[in-house]
This record gives sequence, structure tokens and C-alpha cells, in this order.
Amino acid sequence: MAELERLLAFIEDSGAVGVLQLDGRARIRRVNGAFVRRFGFQPDELIGHPATILLPPEDHALAEQRFADAFAGTNGHDWRNWRVRSRDGSLHTVIIDSVAIDQAHPERGIDLIVTDVTEHEQRRLELAQARDAAEIASRAKSAFLANVSHELRTPLNAILGFSEIMAYGLLGPITVPRYAEYVTDIHRSASHLLDIINALLDLAKIEAGRMELREQRCDLQVIAQEVMSLLQPKIESAGIEVSIACEQPLPPLLGDMTKLRQMLVNLLANAVKFTPIEGNIVIELYRRGDQLGFAVVDSGVGMTDSEIDLALEPFRQVGDAMARPDAGTGLGLPLTRALAVAHGADLAIESSKGVGTRVAVLFPASRTLS
Repeated sequence: MAELERLLAFIEDSGAVGVLQLDGRARIRRVNGAFVRRFGFQPDELIGHPATILLPPEDHALAEQRFADAFAGTNGHDWRNWRVRSRDGSLHTVIIDSVAIDQAHPERGIDLIVTDVTEHEQRRLELAQARDAAEIASRAKSAFLANVSHELRTPLNAILGFSEIMAYGLLGPITVPRYAEYVTDIHRSASHLLDIINALLDLAKIEAGRMELREQRCDLQVIAQEVMSLLQPKIESAGIEVSIACEQPLPPLLGDMTKLRQMLVNLLANAVKFTPIEGNIVIELYRRGDQLGFAVVDSGVGMTDSEIDLALEPFRQVGDAMARPDAGTGLGLPLTRALAVAHGADLAIESSKGVGTRVAVLFPASRTLS
């Protein structure tokens, strides 16, 4: 029996958790080595003293009530996030568990098992502060983008309008061929900038939670046909084949038709850009159980996993020698994913280098209309 007690005492002293044993008057009877090492006291500095000497004065009254409850056998209180004073005066955040020495007679004394969680609590607070700072920065960025974008759209629309008037000669013909080329360049550049600004505005609205969906019954087959027609000039100049594959007649989808069209335009334009001449692209329209979805599958250059991550970041573009030198905003995939999330949909990318890419958007069953 004595050997067992020595073994238990050794385990208690060599452990990482502090233990205080209190008598029936809440005075410290024993203290283990782990507590001594953690808080810097010597046993003779604590033994015989009230346990409250380890607590800040403002916590004494509540602690005495907790001790009384423990001695009465009715200890059901939360002992998390208590503060214990170390010998140098610093306060540690701890979790305390109380165990009666004799379960039949808790009034004879209790063991307090003290776990120091100061570092864990500090990390938790630092993470919370970092998260709050990131959220504030994100809101500020979104507000800045929205304000700047609105300020830029007005003059850009004027540039587009005036360049169209000049291109069509509505106020008189352009007699110098070089000027006509300049007008075309001005219009093309302004259109590209306006595309970037509109994409930025959409991203800013989504991040700020201000994106409003104008939901209606949408026919995915009709949207796919419209997108193909819209991008037909690019498809023809690229020398590739695009087709639509639909497994079965699909029911309507509840969504924002403009945003759905925008998502599919982004995906198809990306596929055209990265598919070599004589390649093929398929727009898949499908149903999985009660869910509807669409996907764009190409036989293009493909991406590695790291390149997929890169492509999903705003303004980051995956470079490839085989890609067409079309100017891109670097916002197509990030915006498509954001619009998918706004619809409660999942966007998934499967790709193999040198084989091709499949980008799929699957909508929740709640958006499938009967």
C-alpha cells in the first residue's frame, strides 16, 4: 500500500497538471510539483494558507462560494477561465476541476486540478483580433473598390459613347486612316476597362453582402444557347468546336438569369482562351438527383493543382505558351465562384495538364423548380 502511494505521488508530482489539495476549511494541505514549477511557489509558502491567496481579491467571494458548494457535494459550477496568481504577480488563465478526496464525505477536503491555458487563451485572442482586423480591412477594401469603380464608370461610358460616334462618323467622316485605328483602340481599351470595373463592382458587392439576386425561372438550355451565340465570333476565330450536351429535358432553375449567363460566359471564354485550334469544348447541362448544374469541359492546356488555386485568386492568371494572347481581367473564375456561392451553389474544377479542364457548377436542390 505504501509503495502504491509513493507511485501515485511520483505520478502526481511529475505530471504537467497542477494539483492543490484543500482541507475542509479551504486551506491548502498539499501542492504537487507541477503546480510549483508552473506558478513559482515553494510548498511551504502555500501549505496552511487559504486557497484564495492564489486568486485576485475581486475573485475571493465567488471562489469561497464555489469551495462551499464543493464541500457540500453540490459542485456544478463552471471553473473555466479562472485567474491564478503566480509568485511573480502575473495572472494565469486556468481551468479548475474539483474532486472530493472522499466521495462519501466531500466536506473532508477536495483536490483542485489546475490546468494552465494562458498560452492557448492568448492565441485564441490573437486569432480573434486578427480575424476582426481582416474583416475590417476587407470591408474597407470593398467600400474603396465600389467607390472608385463608380467614379470611373461615368467617364468610361462617355469615352465609349464618343468613340462610337466617331467610329460611325455620325458627326462627319474620319479622313485619316490612322485616326480610325486610334478610335478602334480607344473603344476596345475602354470596353476592357469597363469589364474590369463591372467585375470589381460585382466582387465588392458580394464580399460586402450587398449582391441582390433578381430570381426568376431560368431555362439552362436557353442560357447556354445565348452564351454560345454571344461568343460565336471568338469561337470561330479560335478555330475550335463548341457543342451543348444535355442528358435529358431539364426543369427550370430558380436564379438570377443575368448572373447565370455571366457565369457561363466567363467559363466558356476561359475555355476558348486555353483550347488550341481544332480543339473542342462541351457545355454540359445535367441533373444529379434533385440538383441541376452546368459544366464547361475543354480539351485545352489544363492546369496543375497549384495553377487552379492561382486561377481562383482575383487578378491572377495562369500563363501558358499555348494560350491565346487575349486580354483577360483575371477575374473570370473568382467572380464565377462568387456568383455560384451567392446562389448557394458549389464550383468544382477538375483538370489535367495537357488534357483539359472541367469546371462545374452544381446548384442546391432548393433551386430546382417543378
